[in-house]
Amino acid sequence: MKKNLLLLLFAAFALCGALNAQAGAQKWKLTDDAGQVAYVTIYPFTYSGTFNETDDSPGWWIGCEGGGSIRIPISGTIAKSDYGDSWTFTISLGGCGCTVQGQAEGNSIGSFPDASFVSGTYSMSSSCGMTNSQHNWIAEPM
Repeated sequence: MKKNLLLLLFAAFALCGALNAQAGAQKWKLTDDAGQVAYVTIYPFTYSGTFNETDDSPGWWIGCEGGGSIRIPISGTIAKSDYGDSWTFTISLGGCGCTVQGQAEGNSIGSFPDASFVSGTYSMSSSCGMTNSQHNWIAEPM
């Protein structure tokens, strides 16, 4: 009986810890220079952390030469620096008969969890000649 009670208490504390970690999460809106919007979630971190696109995100897309489009997955890392946070993510996807590779980076005003704005750039290239030079993006907490 004591063993079961201890296990139950341990499970309750573990659940509380998981819920508290999620409670500190922030949802941000990333907008590129074409007006496309992606939503990401950032979970609390001390020195570096990650962000991942949410299920309800409209997403960033690139068009294919013959029609159709490919969704750009948005997830990456955030690292604290002396002047705010540095955001980075890699673009790597396939579709429309080619592969697309790219890199994005940005810098925040302030540090998580108090950051208020991020601005950055991303660039992509493809194996099928799709030209996508440098683009701008911003992020704001929702």
